[in-house]
Amino acid sequence: MPHQGLLNISDAINGVYSRIKVTGHLMTNNELLAQWLENWKLTPTQGAKVLKIHKSKMSEYLSETSDRTLPIYVAAHIETFNLLAKGKAQKLIEERLKQSL
Repeated sequence: MPHQGLLNISDAINGVYSRIKVTGHLMTNNELLAQWLENWKLTPTQGAKVLKIHKSKMSEYLSETSDRTLPIYVAAHIETFNLLAKGKAQKLIEERLKQSL
């Protein structure tokens, strides 16, 4: 089950988008995305479709070697999914997976 998350606003304001506060642990962008994908049992390609980002960007954000920071809007989408009731989030995921980009 996805865990509740809180966006660390001071980090976002300072432009440090790769560190998001989730249940007391500051996660890197690749940890945040990997955990979100695992929680919802999504592949990176499916996750990109659900979050409305390009597959290549998803790969960059998941890469441990990339210095690409996670945009605030992606972190906000992840936070929203984590805060939604499981049934509502699952329905939204299913609807987005049916859509074409």
